[in-house]
Amino acid sequence: MTLHHRVAGDARKPVSTILNLGVALLFAGALCLTAHASVSARPSPAAMPTLRLDYYSHVGAQGTLALSLDPAHITSPSDYELSSVLVNANLVHILPDDTVKPDLATFTISKNHLTYTFTIRSNARFSNGHTVTAADAAFSLERALSPSTQSEIADQYDNLIVGADDYYHGRTHSIPGLKVLSRRVLQITITKPVAYFLDTLSYSSADVLDPSVVRGKEAGPKGNYLTTTCAGNQGAGPFKFVCHDSTSTVHSFYSGNSPKYTLVPNPYYYGPKPHLRIELRAASASDSGYRAYLAGKLDTAGILSVYLGHWKGNKELRQYPSSGIKYLTPNTHMAPFDNVHCRLAVAYAIDRKTIAENVLHGTVRATYTVVPKGMLGYYSGADNPHYSLTRAHAELARCPGRTIPFALKYGDFGPDQVNQATAVATMLSQVGLNVKLTRLTPDAWGQTVGHSLDATHTQLIFNEWVQDYPDPQDYCTLLLRSGSPDAVGGWHNAAYDRLVDRADVTLNSKKRAALYIQAQHIAISQGAFLTLYNELRSKLIKPYVHGLVTSEAYQDTLAKDLDWSKVSISKH
Repeated sequence: MTLHHRVAGDARKPVSTILNLGVALLFAGALCLTAHASVSARPSPAAMPTLRLDYYSHVGAQGTLALSLDPAHITSPSDYELSSVLVNANLVHILPDDTVKPDLATFTISKNHLTYTFTIRSNARFSNGHTVTAADAAFSLERALSPSTQSEIADQYDNLIVGADDYYHGRTHSIPGLKVLSRRVLQITITKPVAYFLDTLSYSSADVLDPSVVRGKEAGPKGNYLTTTCAGNQGAGPFKFVCHDSTSTVHSFYSGNSPKYTLVPNPYYYGPKPHLRIELRAASASDSGYRAYLAGKLDTAGILSVYLGHWKGNKELRQYPSSGIKYLTPNTHMAPFDNVHCRLAVAYAIDRKTIAENVLHGTVRATYTVVPKGMLGYYSGADNPHYSLTRAHAELARCPGRTIPFALKYGDFGPDQVNQATAVATMLSQVGLNVKLTRLTPDAWGQTVGHSLDATHTQLIFNEWVQDYPDPQDYCTLLLRSGSPDAVGGWHNAAYDRLVDRADVTLNSKKRAALYIQAQHIAISQGAFLTLYNELRSKLIKPYVHGLVTSEAYQDTLAKDLDWSKVSISKH
């Protein structure tokens, strides 16, 4: 349009220029025909090879694979990897190497580290072809933070934005920290200078949605429009869902009786486009994915520790460290664990090395800190409680509630979880603690650790955490700082709070690490965080699948650098 306007409107253009432009237009037309031929030569999605991934180990609530596909409600790692990595896109994202990089936008940061200016890519599109704008990004953040959305996570991950907390709690009707400067430029101002703002922004609650599709749709937990309506998911990521009808029921995602998500390349994706389809099937038991892999029905699978011996030395086995930590959370408001000595009796009674080596067969490593190995703020924890029967008995002698019976709750996700829970309960009984092991279904366990332990009268529970982003704030502040929704044990310590508050706003990495290390020692030495181990993951990947990687950043296998165009299947 612009070129045509300039030629027609400028009478001073010489004839030679006009002739040259005509030749250029003919050449451009030839290129255009070539480009269309190239697109039409691409195989249709139905003809593409299919990659069968094992993201879902059990069927979620109400017959769905995902507990939620709404970015404002996602708390499950597999839901996150499906919705926020494959289907949707964000202003920034975390690569498998644990670095935060631009996704839909490039950005600049002000010298005072308070203002972030994002410029949306000119070729960013949703899967329905609509252009992604700065206003869309602002709308998506406002939607996630809106009181009517009832998001469990938005205020936790996005409350650094000026005005976000007041908006979330209904005290104001706008978010001053969000300013749309132009069609492609969004400015975000935060309340304090922190090193981890881009990390928190990468979480799903900031995923950019198409307002023309989701505006006015109920986002609260009763509706969860995106989870039940396939056609509502018009993301800007590399893939899109195959939808079998347009109804607002979860079955619009599925064909047949067995729940299965099918993804095909997003034809409007800004980056290199994938050359394959993806299928995500439900598995009904902890080892059913592994059995499906053996039967040739899955191309990737997790593996229980009891089967690892069969795969040692096999190239299909990938073993790698993860950001996952396992720990016990005591309710510091309920007896007997309202007393520090009762908590420390537990801390000294657990032989973590025996659990790691003999119960879980080397698939975990004993740990004595909050932050996992490899992350800023990790240290050996040599000054924290280790296994010692002498110290356990000494602490128990000072425990006023040592004869009080208590339930040790755990989530039954399979044999490994049952075996470790049994081992820990036995160790506690042997030092004289009056423990009863209580099994919870996966859904019941998730509900319990997702709320204050007071709400369910829980005294002690197995807990776990996988990074939302690669920063110690995601562990030390979210899990233990007073008032954090994830500090479900109710522990409060003013010195701890001061340390993590200082660490959160310290930009120097060395100084930040030292502050988080001091804070961890306080929490663990008071038995507020009863560490067990850091998870080491094991995955099987078929030899004909190329381009998938495992990483600490994600629970499941993903494309290297999140570039799915480099993932291929070659069975011949």
